[in-house]
Amino acid sequence: MGIKSIMPIAAMPVDVSEALRDEIGAIFPMPLQWRSNVLEIGMSCITGVIHPTPALMNAGWIETRRGDFYFYREGMSTSVARVIDEVDKERMAIAREFGFKPQSVVAIMNSYYDRAFASFGEFARETVEHNTTKMAPTHMRDRFIVQDVPYVLVPWFELGVKVGLHSTAIKSIIDLASIVNETDYLETGRNLRRLGLDAASKGQVIETFSAPLAPWDDELRRIA
Repeated sequence: MGIKSIMPIAAMPVDVSEALRDEIGAIFPMPLQWRSNVLEIGMSCITGVIHPTPALMNAGWIETRRGDFYFYREGMSTSVARVIDEVDKERMAIAREFGFKPQSVVAIMNSYYDRAFASFGEFARETVEHNTTKMAPTHMRDRFIVQDVPYVLVPWFELGVKVGLHSTAIKSIIDLASIVNETDYLETGRNLRRLGLDAASKGQVIETFSAPLAPWDDELRRIA
């Protein structure tokens, strides 16, 4: 349906060699944009913005129509797009607290597909790549929820709490998904406790994802 014109990427540990970066780049058909660390990549994982909210707000349609509607063009109406925008604002606020300069979801999509949409609502209505097929979930345990809520929204929310942000829109989507699927995603998702970072300070979180190769790991450094 479409191929991204660029691909953001990061490594953990962060100091992989230029030679290895070139080898990785040769795998992809588009240029790679190397970012500071994998936390920056995680904070720009826009599926957490564009998948769970419209899936939950279209739950009735998904369960009765079994995906027989255009998820972007029809499922992301003005009100749905307004909630998506709020989730995106909260994502960007968290990212800024960790030292990143995030782009909005529509700016990221514009860069991926060489477009110039002025708003997310316009993107949802007019994107050719995402409206070629209907793309709507057929049930409420689709990856749009069971992947993007526990593995994207939950860590975003908990990182926000760590820096004093409450992210009410993100929390509302997590809560709705938990009720719909009868699963406590804050407990079972990729929370900071599961990552071993529940007691870490903001600085320690950043250091964890920004670590270079250990000095003693000569063999791994040689390979890289």
